Amino acid sequence: MIPVIVDILREVTQKTSTKLQGLLQNKPINFLHGHPEEIQDTLIEMTKAFAMDPTQPNKYPLIAVYQDFPEKLGSESAVITKATLPMIVIACLTDNKYKAPKRMEVNFKPLLYPIYEEFIKQLKKSSAILPNEYNEILHTKIDRLYWGTNTAGKTLNDYVDAIEIMNMELRVQRITNSCAHKL
Repeated sequence: MIPVIVDILREVTQKTSTKLQGLLQNKPINFLHGHPEEIQDTLIEMTKAFAMDPTQPNKYPLIAVYQDFPEKLGSESAVITKATLPMIVIACLTDNKYKAPKRMEVNFKPLLYPIYEEFIKQLKKSSAILPNEYNEILHTKIDRLYWGTNTAGKTLNDYVDAIEIMNMELRVQRITNSCAHKL
């Protein structure tokens, strides 16, 4: 069976959330995947559900994997599929009045950077993912200060600070126990 990449990323997000429980004050990292409009609609639905029932899970912090992405199959004997993920977003709520230095001190350094670093670390630990010959997972990282709302060029419908991961290259192998992690 071909491994399902979004299932692997969901498990990696859960492992990241568990590792960072203290930092996150026991709030889990929300994981979404799908078409950008679907992700935005889901976040809107979550806002409405939370307004009706404050015990509903929080939207943020969030790791969102934007689909669709191509998978190249059968290229190497140990690799089942190679995928280039066009966009993953790690986001947290922000105050729209913050200036860049405050965003770095309040959101990026204490929250977004640790989530990003642990997410990459957990990807490398996943027995489903094969890092490249340098033990790296190639990607481009962009800090997105004050990213959100429905204004032109923005992706999410809340005021957020975010790390955008672009063109992440994953080499996925078949494993017997789906999404198992190395110790």
